[in-house]
Order: sequence, then structure tokens, then C-alpha cells
Amino acid sequence: MHKKNLQDVFNSYFHDIYQFQDFLTTTSRINENFKINKFQNHSFISYIKDIEKNALTNESMKLKKYHIFLKNTLFKYMKVHKNVYSYRHDKSIYDLAKLHHGNHNFFKTDIKGFFRHITPVLILNTLHDNISKLPFDDEIVNYFNNIIDLVTVDAFLPAGYVTSPGISNAVLYNFDEAMTDYCLKHDICYSRYSDDLIFSSNDYRGLEKLPQIVPDILELCFPKSFQLNQLKTMFFDKTNKVTFLGICILPNGHITVDAHIKENIRQLLYYYSHDKEKFSKLLEKRFNNSLAKAYGSLNYVNDIDKQFIAKLRKKYGNYIVDKFLHGVKQ
Repeated sequence: MHKKNLQDVFNSYFHDIYQFQDFLTTTSRINENFKINKFQNHSFISYIKDIEKNALTNESMKLKKYHIFLKNTLFKYMKVHKNVYSYRHDKSIYDLAKLHHGNHNFFKTDIKGFFRHITPVLILNTLHDNISKLPFDDEIVNYFNNIIDLVTVDAFLPAGYVTSPGISNAVLYNFDEAMTDYCLKHDICYSRYSDDLIFSSNDYRGLEKLPQIVPDILELCFPKSFQLNQLKTMFFDKTNKVTFLGICILPNGHITVDAHIKENIRQLLYYYSHDKEKFSKLLEKRFNNSLAKAYGSLNYVNDIDKQFIAKLRKKYGNYIVDKFLHGVKQ
């Protein structure tokens, strides 16, 4: 791989529209270009819009473009373990479910406050661990602190920046590797979707020690950095159905989506066809008044259970369903 200078890549990427020195100093103005939002009890950052123009402000658009630049030229080259299924073009949540659908016993947990515990130090260590894979020459290390300042807020990785998903996938690589090695030795399937850790086996005894093993390995790889969320730590089996991450695995092995997601979609399509006022209210209540979230939800279902989509087509017609699959305007 031919290694390039970061400044040269930047200039080539933006064709002198933006200046490299501005890129390095943008962090001094970063707080002016994002806002904190809440959706279903989760906080995330969004780039600031000009309300009158219904578009990003010039400064926040520039910040987003800097993030896209880093995502495409730097962070996409970092190692991500094969058992990580979140935010990837070559893997989906359906692929994750297929990994587990043949097993009977499950253990699920998640990492408490995951994004907020991804610190600049952890990101810096991850960049150094990936230095040989990055397409930049050795001078890139001189810019690591500038880059980290640009992709973090208040000394943690924020949900909402376009760079955050890729970083969160890569930062736990050593844990994913160690966890996979343990699971291979004990006939356990392991997968991670962002902060959700899912394990399955046909032998329940193989899973019994995981509530202690998982935090031990996490602590070994990242001392005093992450903890498991005990409220979301549980064992379950496929006696009736298995549900995680909005996916259901039925006892016969069929993979579908959770019932409440299906009901949301049914109501959405029905009201869109029959009652636009109720459609608007449902859009606000369930999808934060975002059409993008609404048709994104239908595409999510389409990726997982095409049988259900076929039933929707039969009931509401191809025209309505395709509108939501491909984007819809009121």
C-alpha cells in the first residue's frame, strides 16, 4: 500500500474548497455546530440546521463533511472483528440472527453507557493499534489528537456523528478477539451489535459462566473502562420465541421482527391510506415526526422478513409499500 500524507489527501479530496489549517482548528468552534437531541430516552447529537432553509448551516455542513472525510479515508481502514454486525455494509442484523437461529439456549447482555465510555485515550490506542493498516505515512500520528478532538464531544464518543459507528466497532477489537477465542473453546456462538453482546449454544452449561467471564475479559482488555448493564443481562431459550435487537427467532427457526414493530408498520400504512391526520399523529408519536425513520423502519423489516412484506403488499398494494421502501413525501 502506497502511504500518503494526510494534508495531500485532504487537499485532493476537497479540491481546495476547504483549507487544511481550518480542518485542524475546527474544534475551537465545534460546540456551535451540533445540538443534543433525545429520542425514546436516548441522547444523540445532530448537526445544526438553518430552520428557514431546512438545511444544515454552512459551518455544521463543513463539520459533517470533515467527518465524512475521516470516515472514508481513515476510520474505515481500522480492524473490525468478523463477529461484529453493527453499522456494516457487508453484514446485517439478519446475518447476526442467522448465526444464532440454530441454537436453543441464549445469553444476552450489553455494555452500560457504551458510547460515553469510549474516551479519547481509547480512540488514540485504537488508532495506534491500526497504524499499519492506515493508508497514511508516519506523519499521521502528529494529527491524531486533532482528529480525536474533531470526533469527540466533552471527552467521549457521541452518538450521532457519522464517524462514531465505525469507531465504536473498531475500539473493542481486542475484546471481540478474546471473547471469540473463549467461545470457540466452549462451543458458543458470539456476536456483538454495537453495545449488545449475544451468545448462544445448544448446551446451556457452556453459557452458565458467561456472567462472570464476560466482565472479566472486558476488564482484562480495557481496565476500568466498561461495565455490563445488569438490568439487561439475562438467559433465555427457544421454548417459545427468542427476541433481541427487535428480531424474533421462532421455535421453528424462522427469523422475523418483533410484534410491536410489525404493528407500527401496519398502522402506519393503514393511516397513510385512510386517515392522513392519524398518520401524522402516529408519525410524531412513534417516529419522532421523521418520515426517514418511518420508511427506514419498513426497509429494516424488509431486510429481515420478506414474507411479512409480501403480506403487506397483498393487503395495502405494491404502490403504497414501495412508496415507503423507496422514500415517501406527504
